[in-house]
Amino acid sequence: MKGSGPGARSEKGVLTAVTSSHLAQHFCVGFSVLYPDMMSDLGLNYTQLGIMDGFTSVIAGFLQMLWSLLSRHASRGVLLGLGNIMMSIGISAMGLAKGFVQLIGGSVLRGSGQAAQHPIGTSIITEKFPSERTSRALSVHYGLGYVGNIISPIVLASIAIVLGWRQAAYILAIVPFIAGLSLLHYLRREESASKSIRDTERGNLWKDMKSVIHVRSAMLIIAGEAFAVGGTGMGVIITYAPLFLRRGLNVESLETSVVYSVAVIGGVVGTLVIGHLAHRFGNLRMAIPIMGAGPLLILFLTAYASFNVLLVVHLFIIGATSFSFSSLLQAHLASISTQRQRDILFGLYFTIAHGLSSMWTALTGFLIDTYDSFNPAWILRATLGFIALFLIILASLQQKTQTESAGQQPEPD
Repeated sequence: MKGSGPGARSEKGVLTAVTSSHLAQHFCVGFSVLYPDMMSDLGLNYTQLGIMDGFTSVIAGFLQMLWSLLSRHASRGVLLGLGNIMMSIGISAMGLAKGFVQLIGGSVLRGSGQAAQHPIGTSIITEKFPSERTSRALSVHYGLGYVGNIISPIVLASIAIVLGWRQAAYILAIVPFIAGLSLLHYLRREESASKSIRDTERGNLWKDMKSVIHVRSAMLIIAGEAFAVGGTGMGVIITYAPLFLRRGLNVESLETSVVYSVAVIGGVVGTLVIGHLAHRFGNLRMAIPIMGAGPLLILFLTAYASFNVLLVVHLFIIGATSFSFSSLLQAHLASISTQRQRDILFGLYFTIAHGLSSMWTALTGFLIDTYDSFNPAWILRATLGFIALFLIILASLQQKTQTESAGQQPEPD
């Protein structure tokens, strides 16, 4: 654990700073409630929306590895602050867009800045906190970060109703800009937010990268996350729940924002509660049942032909499961890797999981357009979720076998 030198911040202070950045970025994720108005104004269809989100996710996903490698040479606090400022500029550019190409340009810039948050933020937290408290710290980091998703839909929808979606985008851009400046100031002397590898410990990057491949069960965890993000991940709520309510079930804009916020509250509550339980029972032991419930819950969305109160409860539970499993998998990876491996491992995790899985976003939009129904999209996502579950079960069995063959006591994960 780092952070005892001059100018060092407390564990709570570092967690608050990095979580505030996460909250600001998830406040910006609420931009999705502006999608229906944006699509109408610019004449976009679901396929174009899927292409925009998918292309952005591919670029931003692969950039997460770059951000992670940059942390070996530059302060992680500076990188995280600059990422927020880049995100602010990208959101402003989206508000200025007059066509599809300009919109993609702004979206890519926004995603490129956002790409710094997970590998850099997670690295800072896992270095600041001892391993026995990592899962709880990450659950707080993710759970409270998701509060941004609760607040932003109502705020942005209200602004859009009065001023229009473009003005809502400009106001939204202020949030990550302030967060970025705050991080640059607060973390400037914090050792856990400095370079991830000291100059005297630089070593061989290629050797460090090869060692990551041999971390037990890590590759299966990363593969499982790649399918889970495309299947039962929070994209179900963030990207498609507002569109499903507005255009699939003809729910009004403000009511959609309220239901969306209730679903995200489920994500916040679920992440905090499940993270607390994982501290006691183990990360993978909690992740497996959560990831098993997700595909079934999404498959049951095909039963709705119109809006009813049961759907609010249904989306709340989906939020509780879809938002929580990622922090469990990250805490598990932190527990089975060394410090030199960790930044590279997190870079691979976020790059592969969020980069390659982004093709599912484009395919989801294509299916909705082709069949004029959300049901094929829900079936696809449920299928991906079941594949993710299978891979995580294999990872758990692989770790158990390797631990037993080494003559060690089984770990709680």
